[in-house]
Amino acid sequence: MTHYLIQVQALTIGYKSALLKNLHFSLASGEVLVILGANGVGKSTLLHTLLGLQAQITGAIHISAKRRGFMPQLRPLSRHLPMTTADFLRIFDWYSPSWKKKIIFDLELDPLLETSVAQLSQGMWQRVNLAQALSSQPDLLFLDEPTQGLDVRWQDKMYHYLSTYVNDFKSAVCCISHDSVVISTYANKALCLDHQPLHDEILEKRILQDEHSSRPFQIYIHEHMQKNCCKPSEIL
Repeated sequence: MTHYLIQVQALTIGYKSALLKNLHFSLASGEVLVILGANGVGKSTLLHTLLGLQAQITGAIHISAKRRGFMPQLRPLSRHLPMTTADFLRIFDWYSPSWKKKIIFDLELDPLLETSVAQLSQGMWQRVNLAQALSSQPDLLFLDEPTQGLDVRWQDKMYHYLSTYVNDFKSAVCCISHDSVVISTYANKALCLDHQPLHDEILEKRILQDEHSSRPFQIYIHEHMQKNCCKPSEIL
């Protein structure tokens, strides 16, 4: 039986007025969902609504995950922040001391522990930010452009790491990303909030690649898109 961690039905989100209307999608354990769309279309607002940080307008959100992690979009740090990486990581409630040690090792943070967070590069800060998101060993992980600021080696390494995490812990990842690598290799599902032609070929290849799989690649299309991002016959 499929264990759904997120189920969304007829969801409308926004602030004083609706930004996205009538969204339908689901995310099960063992899956990675990538949210696609242009800047300003409402990707981060959707993530914040799923997290309960922003009130929905109408519709239903059911989240069954007991532990959730959130990696926000990259933001510049104050150069006057008097805190080391180790200090920052102490703020969070870790699943266990051994889990904290493992995450620090896996993300290669040991050399950065005594470094002021204000002196970290963007790529280093992203790795620290992922560490805090994983601190509770979450069943459900929300990521807002997690590879922003990372070099090519760490971009692929991070997605591979997250894919392994999802499989090992029967968790799920809901991720905003523009990276072709997560779409072509690691995601199980895509939610297209508008039409991005640069993604068409990658998405169609994934559909063909997985058409005989026991868990075929799925695409959810926001109904207000002017043009579908894949062949209509292939869209779920």
